[in-house]
This record gives sequence, C-alpha cells and structure tokens, in this order.
Amino acid sequence: MSRRPFLIGAAVVIFCAVQCRWLLSAWLHSPFDHLGWVVFGVWLCPIVFGFFRSGPTKPAEWLLVAAAGCSLVGAGLDFNALRNIGLAVSLAAFLPSPAPRALLWAGVAVAWMPVFGWLGSSFGLVAVLALRFGIICVALLLFHTFARDAPRITAPAIRARL
Repeated sequence: MSRRPFLIGAAVVIFCAVQCRWLLSAWLHSPFDHLGWVVFGVWLCPIVFGFFRSGPTKPAEWLLVAAAGCSLVGAGLDFNALRNIGLAVSLAAFLPSPAPRALLWAGVAVAWMPVFGWLGSSFGLVAVLALRFGIICVALLLFHTFARDAPRITAPAIRARL
C-alpha cells in the first residue's frame, strides 16, 4: 500500500483538529460538556484498535472530502458544530470497516460534542452524562459485535505493507 492516502488522510485529520482547538477548553470548563473528553477517548477506541489489528488502512476518500468540507464551511460560518462533525468524519474515515459503517460511527460522535450538552442542558447534568456514556457504550457493543468478523493481519503482513 502506498503511504500517500494515509498521509493525506492524516493531514485532513490535523486540519480538522486545528479547527476544533477550542474543544478541549469546552470539555474542561463547561459543566454540561465535562467528561466529553472521556467519551471522545472511548469513541476513538475502534479506530485505534483497528489500526493495531489491521495495520494502516487506506482512508475512505469521500469521507475525507466531506470532513474537509464540513470544517471549511464551519470555519467560514463560525459554526462549531460543523467543525466537530468534520473532525468526527475525518477520524471515522480511518475505521477498518466499510464506509457506511464509518458514517454511522461518525454519527455516534454527537455523544462527545458540546452541542450534545447544550441540547441536553434542560434535562440536567446527570441526565446529560448518563446519556453520553449510554450512547457510547451501546455503540461500542454494537460495533464490537459487527467487527468480530473483520480480517486480522499478522505483524509480518503489516511490515510488508509499510
């Protein structure tokens, strides 16, 4: 596999992450977004484990284009939710599963986004936290169930790809 698609995908992820540099501040200082960083870390698990299980995969190009578009439009309109969607889609492009499943996984990303805390603020802090962790736990269980049949690649095969 050529490294070019992986490096282009990594550049898109970095671009989208830079567009969301305020996200860490929201997670640390906003009471309804508190612990969103933990949910983000749990949300990243299938991507990280997929990387170690199958090696570097070629990202879905159409998801990377959509991610860059969302981030650019979000930056142009100063609309942070679009920037967050861009980050989520750019990271989901690296899932080792088919692209439609990656798009569904990007949809689960709403659990770590500050807009979730804003929308749920009328229900109370405990309800927002319970919903955040409930959504991500159910999504992880479903993802694990569907990903069990994914092919595994051994370490020599990964070295051969690089």
